[in-house]
This record gives sequence, structure tokens and C-alpha cells, in this order.
Amino acid sequence: MKVFDTITYPALILTPNKIIVSANRAFLEKKQTELENVVGKTCHQVFYNTDDPCSPAICPFSKVIAEKKWQSVLR
Repeated sequence: MKVFDTITYPALILTPNKIIVSANRAFLEKKQTELENVVGKTCHQVFYNTDDPCSPAICPFSKVIAEKKWQSVLR
């Protein structure tokens, strides 16, 4: 994942079920955490500390799946 870590903006790799497979260095630095603290969790658990998924209307990952193109979100 060395190339993934060279991306300067925070980024995640997710499964279709919104489970985090990896996070780049920029993401981990911004969240002030370690990789083992996010891998295996869902994005809503990491961002909102909840087991309830976000509404598809506001979820950027739902848009990625539906539109087959990347999304960018400022948090």
C-alpha cells in the first residue's frame, strides 16, 4: 500500500458493505489514529461513532456505488 500512502488527501478503501479495508497515512494523521483502529469497522462507525448507516441520500459511498465514479467529501 505504499502508493496509497503517497496520496496527500485522506482516503479509505471500503468493501461494498462499507467496511474499511485500509486507510492512507493522511487519513490516519487527520483522525489521529492507527490503522488497526479503523480496519474492520464501517465508515459510519469511524466518522459518526454509530452502528446506524448514513442515509443513502447523503452517503458519498452510496453515490460511488450507484454512479461508478469517485466522490469527495470534506469533513
